[in-house]
Amino acid sequence: TDLEAAYVAVTAQRPERANMVGWSDASYPSSLAGIPTILYGPGVEGKAHSQDEYVEIDYLVRCTQVLAVFLLAQLGA
Repeated sequence: TDLEAAYVAVTAQRPERANMVGWSDASYPSSLAGIPTILYGPGVEGKAHSQDEYVEIDYLVRCTQVLAVFLLAQLGA
């Protein structure tokens, strides 16, 4: 996908793909309309929605860079 290409451009690594167990807003188009969806963002595995949830700054910066590269490619910039 274009998002994967942006991830590779920023990190020089292939992104890890995994199926999400749970529910998010992305579940609506996926399950109700059959539209493929991608969830992507910074985070620390096992910490989401916990009392001590946090995001490391390096993860936030990398995510921002990937999304910037992705959006610039989509906009033709």
